[in-house]
Amino acid sequence: MFTLTLCCILLVEIYLTSAQVIFGGGCPKVDVFQNFDATQYIGKWYEYERFFFVTEYNDRCVSANYTLKDNGHVKVFNQGVNKDTGAISTSIGDAFAPNASEAAKLKVQFAGGPLGNYWVLDTDYKTYTVVWSCVEPPIHLAHAEVTWILSRDRSGISEYRKMEIYNLLKKYNIDTSKFQKVNQKNCII
Repeated sequence: MFTLTLCCILLVEIYLTSAQVIFGGGCPKVDVFQNFDATQYIGKWYEYERFFFVTEYNDRCVSANYTLKDNGHVKVFNQGVNKDTGAISTSIGDAFAPNASEAAKLKVQFAGGPLGNYWVLDTDYKTYTVVWSCVEPPIHLAHAEVTWILSRDRSGISEYRKMEIYNLLKKYNIDTSKFQKVNQKNCII
């Protein structure tokens, strides 16, 4: 009974702190994008597909705008429109690479909340990017994961590019069946 209770507590803790999809075992091992250049990455990106993410679960027209700050960090400005009410939501965060030799392994923080992972797995800077986050408790019984495919164009990416991205993610044992397409139609923002 103690083991079951401990597992339940851990799963609830992961869910509440990360608001992501929960899987058994530890985080998959992935390679991040090499020679990541934040100056090429800045600008506006539109969510094309994403895993369930509680802070965005009811949003459409979701976008992220990244700008460089004087201190070398990146200002994150996220927007979305609530599907039910039409209300526009915004959140502002700060992203930075703690280790310059792994520039694609960013940390991001919103409104004084916990630091989260923002790892760029792949990008061409001009049309698409693949972002992944995973957290696990020290005992590795489960992990919480979220993945985003972002596009520079609100209309998304080609089917060919999508299949390339899915193949990359499958190589890392990231479950592409968890993706949900983000509605980017009739957007007012």
